[in-house]
Amino acid sequence: MKHVIFLCAAMLACHSPVKAGPLIKEQIPADAKWLLHLDGDNLRGTKLGDYLFNQVLGKQLAGAGEQFHFDFSNVLQKVGSLTAYGTDFKKGPEANGVLLINSDGETRKALQGLLAAQLLADTNGPVKKMEQDSRTLYSIANEIFLTLEADRPVIVSKSRSEIDRVHEVLAGKGPSVAANKTFSGYPTMSNGFFFIGVAEGFSAPDIIPPQAKALQMADGGRLALGESADRLSLNLSLRGKSAEVTKQIQQVLEGMVALISLGQPENEDLMQLARSTKVSSTPEIVTLMMEFPVAKALAMLNEHTKPAEPKKPKARHVRRIPKPKEEDVEPAKESAPAKAADQQNATEKKAE
Repeated sequence: MKHVIFLCAAMLACHSPVKAGPLIKEQIPADAKWLLHLDGDNLRGTKLGDYLFNQVLGKQLAGAGEQFHFDFSNVLQKVGSLTAYGTDFKKGPEANGVLLINSDGETRKALQGLLAAQLLADTNGPVKKMEQDSRTLYSIANEIFLTLEADRPVIVSKSRSEIDRVHEVLAGKGPSVAANKTFSGYPTMSNGFFFIGVAEGFSAPDIIPPQAKALQMADGGRLALGESADRLSLNLSLRGKSAEVTKQIQQVLEGMVALISLGQPENEDLMQLARSTKVSSTPEIVTLMMEFPVAKALAMLNEHTKPAEPKKPKARHVRRIPKPKEEDVEPAKESAPAKAADQQNATEKKAE
């Protein structure tokens, strides 16, 4: 599993310390079906981000740092952004995607140094270096591929052909989602959101579980998370296939909020969440806005992430055997030889 740990570390090592900025749609191929964007700079400036970087990820990377002799905790504080996308919704081993990391020259050099150290340490190890079309391509256990080029994003994928396609788009030789307006048409949001996930055409039965009725009726959706004024914000926008379907999605969402309010009135946290939820719509888009205090969210996260206390061993139950009472004890039976000896002694005494 060393190559898996290394991959996770490499992803973190190549982030830029400069401001990540908005999502760069010109880097995403036009046939992308889903997209995830994490703005590390915005996240790090929040209370939630401080907890995740220092209490959760920082502790987990400490072990990887000792193994690879690299200070990942220091690099973690310079995370800029991650952008991942996929062209289908396959699951399991067939799932594939691409990770783009915009970084500066110094962070690329740090990653190259880490890769070179792994190559020197074990020439037959999981890390391999190859040349392809005048660019350097690294592979990890022949499962993960990545490229490092000046003035271009670091590209990570399970598929070499996907890496080639991204290079075509970056060179202006292939269409991007910016040209065909994919993932557009949703309400404008503030800059306080640190995570955005968006998908198109995901309403197929084999993709969305039957319990998620609202998602099954939607033709596309966007989820955004942010923090402002000590409150976490969630923004969910769903696009209906028609105005009638959009109205049905709105009714489903409003019904879910009402059920939460009626189902557990004794749960104050849940009631507070329901009261802060607002549902609005246009003929094309339904939007759900939800807020929750950061302090309460961190307390809940801390409760779920703290290590479980070791279970105390159960005390062994020793069965006590009651001591028999004197009246219950039968007199010991005399053995046959001893009884015969006693009778002989008695006969000799009479003869005397």
